[in-house]
Amino acid sequence: MASLREWLAMSRHERRGALALLVLLVAAVVTLWLVRSRPMSVSPDEQQAMQRLQATADSMVAMADSTSKAAKAARKATKAKANGSDKPKKKQRHKKAASTAPQRKLEPVPQY
Repeated sequence: MASLREWLAMSRHERRGALALLVLLVAAVVTLWLVRSRPMSVSPDEQQAMQRLQATADSMVAMADSTSKAAKAARKATKAKANGSDKPKKKQRHKKAASTAPQRKLEPVPQY
């Protein structure tokens, strides 16, 4: 029981600091609860503006997706045409990075 008493023994400054932290924590929780529970009032003009913004953003995302898909298809067709075949070939594994990298002689690490 003495060890538990040692854990709970605090000086005056430690008690004040713990109490201050506890008050800050409770204030933060209460503030978050009040902010989330408060109903938001949005005017009809703001609602229309938000809907227009969402529609614009959605159309831009859709346009970007279709553009990237079209670009990928065009690159694939160009590669197939350059290779001289209409159907795509199996991927060949090359070690270009190893062959094009400059070869350096490795120096041993000094040991102490």
